[in-house]
Amino acid sequence: MPSTSLCQDETCPPYSLMDDYSEGAHPQILEALLRTNSTQQVSYGNDEYSDAARRMIRERIDCGEDEADIFFVPSGTSANLISIASCLRPYEAVITLDSGHIACKEAGAIEATGHKLILVPAVDGKMTTTNLQKALQQNQFFPHMAKPRLLYISNASETGTVYTKRELSSLSALCKKMNLLLLVDGARIGTAMCSKKNDMTLRDIFGFADIFWIGGTKAGALMGEAIVVKKHIAEGFVFHLKQHGALLAKGRIMGVQFMELFKNDLFFTLATHANTMAEKISANFEELGYQLAAETETNQVFITMPQQLAQRLQDRFRFYIWDQLDDGQVVVRIVTSWATDELQVDKFNARAKVKCVHDGNPPCGRCQRLKAQGCALTDPRVSRPDKPKGNAKSVASRKRKATSDLSPTLESDHSISRMTPSNLVDSQENPISALSQATVISAVETYRKKFPVANFLHYPSLISDISSNFESIEPIFIASLLSLCRRFMAGDALGDEEIYADYARRNLAHRVLEAPSLYLAQSLVIISFYEWGTGRPYQAWMYSGMATYMIQSLLKMADDSMEHNPQEFHASQTQYEQLVRTYWVCFAQDCELSSGARQHFALSFSHISVPLPISDRDFTFNQVPERRLMPADMNKQCSLAKNLTIEHGLTIVTRGFDIFVRILRFANEHRRALASLTSDDSEASPLHRDWQRLKEELDEWRSLQDRTVRYPDTAAQAHVSLGYGELFAYINLLYFMR
Repeated sequence: MPSTSLCQDETCPPYSLMDDYSEGAHPQILEALLRTNSTQQVSYGNDEYSDAARRMIRERIDCGEDEADIFFVPSGTSANLISIASCLRPYEAVITLDSGHIACKEAGAIEATGHKLILVPAVDGKMTTTNLQKALQQNQFFPHMAKPRLLYISNASETGTVYTKRELSSLSALCKKMNLLLLVDGARIGTAMCSKKNDMTLRDIFGFADIFWIGGTKAGALMGEAIVVKKHIAEGFVFHLKQHGALLAKGRIMGVQFMELFKNDLFFTLATHANTMAEKISANFEELGYQLAAETETNQVFITMPQQLAQRLQDRFRFYIWDQLDDGQVVVRIVTSWATDELQVDKFNARAKVKCVHDGNPPCGRCQRLKAQGCALTDPRVSRPDKPKGNAKSVASRKRKATSDLSPTLESDHSISRMTPSNLVDSQENPISALSQATVISAVETYRKKFPVANFLHYPSLISDISSNFESIEPIFIASLLSLCRRFMAGDALGDEEIYADYARRNLAHRVLEAPSLYLAQSLVIISFYEWGTGRPYQAWMYSGMATYMIQSLLKMADDSMEHNPQEFHASQTQYEQLVRTYWVCFAQDCELSSGARQHFALSFSHISVPLPISDRDFTFNQVPERRLMPADMNKQCSLAKNLTIEHGLTIVTRGFDIFVRILRFANEHRRALASLTSDDSEASPLHRDWQRLKEELDEWRSLQDRTVRYPDTAAQAHVSLGYGELFAYINLLYFMR
């Protein structure tokens, strides 16, 4: 899952693990809403998108229109309220668990309709046939008691547990025997279906229940739940929707979202991610010796921990204190979502591992802020000074290595250890030797967000290498990355950005004459960005030039390999696309650095023989099209160059900078001549014709862009939601500045 954490600073609001609806909606859903926005549709849920969504849900349930009706409502409370109100008479009651959502979290919505709630104790968050039978026996004094008519349960339950097929089958059988309707609250049915403990399908649930609903709000939609009602109780249901204000005029909004969720199983993919993140947190706390208050089966984790630890975790993360225990312990609830950032989960887990061994209170986070004396930390990256790890022999061995000319061997399993005299200068002052994998991944993620116009990193393979083959990552590359990204990253363990920049400079000076490599070329590009941003344009120009020559050499070798060994080349298309992207980033950077200054032209844009970058999606999934767009084809006559979307942002920006720098050059060189032209001879002047050609190129460049890339045709917010906000702004600034 792409990262949703937009802030890397310690002053930012805490990251929320409080619920599974803190984020907005999945980008595919937002894109679908944007794509369908201008179409005219029938109102009140009779639109083509709602119809398509119903068909998809029925296909997943394996039922026909004659078996069930499907209705969309905006919220879970309305789904429960309307479902119950539609099929109960005023004297009929609902049996629910004492922890049930309708009993605890819906402000008496069911009671407000005139229906009594009969509360039953939960067992592992679930209803049992034994407790249900007992509740029925205790509520048979008719007509003096409200008559039990409906059983309400949730799957997943309020504590994240799931019903097995056997459990739900038994409850359903008892309900049929006792003339009870069965309603299954499906706010988190996605995570329940994707749980490792689940052995049911949606068809099974449909067979057991009279009504159940599929939650979209907690599954990546902006809002919306889909209620599945069996035909024998569906008559008049739509009137209840209208009376309770849930029949939306623009019902298409929910139809589009559920259509997107069920189109390619996105619903289940997102639920699986939420469960995986919860499992990661749960396993970490169990390894640390903390007790789980409930088994983690879906995306909710309930942990018993000291109150002080909970308070320290709340410095950076938001979650519920679920229960206060008598012995200074609390039960906390952690909820992961479809969008939970794995890096934030790693940070949360790491923060739980840091324990205060100071003999006072409060925990270490506050000890540090209060500058308390004698506070020592145990941390995966920092050894306690009073308790070295291992026996005397291993400690002595580490001391010898720390004072040798080689790089320090790290105690952490997640640190960089690949430093040798041939690729490292001043290893004793190596600022990145103690960095964790999580920190490096965070730097990569920061680069992706903050520098979209230099998108030459293949994130899936890079993150995979960092996670499983950390030693293969060049330390110089990491240092260059941190020099640029440190200012956006949190963490006291990180040094000043200039420390990383200086390390990169010194090592690059020793390695620029080595055989070229992609990591070295990209390191040169990144450090040139840093130099330019810190007011050293000459150094930036030098590094950029070296990167250009190096990447040209690598492209020449790749082209030769392509010609002589096509099969071998086919296996390395991802690396070739990285070369292509790095080349064009160098091209755009050279345009930026020149800023219209007088200098000799190299090859013009249209004469460059390097293909233009493919779309970001194709690059991510390593899907290289059969025909590549070449610079000479960047015109209206080429079909590949038309309707370029934001995913072709690097191509758009590259061509934009080419035009931009020539406009600046023209203005700088000819401004006096242009000013001296009179209105009579201006149109006949060669300078005017040159200027007109540049204007035509600019207009053509703009016309090749899809309307979703052009402002104000499209608002920036749509691209911000998809993670392309800065790139969208960059493209339009290039246009309007000219």
